[in-house]
Amino acid sequence: MLINDFGKVNIDAVEFEGKSNSLVELTNGSIFCSCLKDDFITSLALLLDYEKDIILIEGSGLSDPSNMQDVLKVLANTTEKSFRFLGSVCILDGQYFLKEVQAMESVVRQISHSQLAVLNKTDLIDEDTRVEIREKTRSINSEIAIVETTHGSVSPADVIRILGATLNASETLESLNTPENRPLTLTANFHDIQDKSDLLAILKKILPHTERMKGFVWIGSQLYKAESVQDTIEIQPANMRTLKNIGFVIILKNGMASLREIQKMELERIRIQL
Repeated sequence: MLINDFGKVNIDAVEFEGKSNSLVELTNGSIFCSCLKDDFITSLALLLDYEKDIILIEGSGLSDPSNMQDVLKVLANTTEKSFRFLGSVCILDGQYFLKEVQAMESVVRQISHSQLAVLNKTDLIDEDTRVEIREKTRSINSEIAIVETTHGSVSPADVIRILGATLNASETLESLNTPENRPLTLTANFHDIQDKSDLLAILKKILPHTERMKGFVWIGSQLYKAESVQDTIEIQPANMRTLKNIGFVIILKNGMASLREIQKMELERIRIQL
């Protein structure tokens, strides 16, 4: 498995520690950006040496895979191992998709270059919203298959079947992910957090200036995973036996302008670093 994250700490990869003997992390950028693309191709070539049946690539939610065909062409010239690209899957957040698709071109690009869209959180939206999301998605990509679910529950066998039955060739475009437009990300360390209300108060204060927050925080002797999506913050116990790398990542909404606003705040129990 190859897991990509825009932040300096790969939070998603942390949760897979000990669960995969062939886990590769690529952090601090998009694998489709020139800043990481060479490392991405090298990592794929190395993973092919493991001779696994399937290699899963978990790209950042802000990634633009428009140049995936170019990546595959370079990969074919880099390795002597044979491979077949099954295709791409994008996850649609039922609660926020209609807002995000208007604000983020990367969402449009992801749908355009995917063969399967998984419409998640259908239990939190009504039927009219589901219809509107399906219509909007197919207006971007008329050939895409759409599966509706909750809690991201989709059968791997169904994913492989759908991808195997679709054409995966899509028009190659220059990716929107470039070093110049890479979002500014911060890392944060918390200390002396006594309860969830302490943590929630801090996160609520900086939430308006962030695109995304996610990571792990100790509250007493219990480890919690905290994350934000749009205007929602979730804090849940993290049921992990071991955790080598504890981190918390903040992706800013408006770069340095957002950072300056956060720096003006009197924030206790948190230290933020670039």
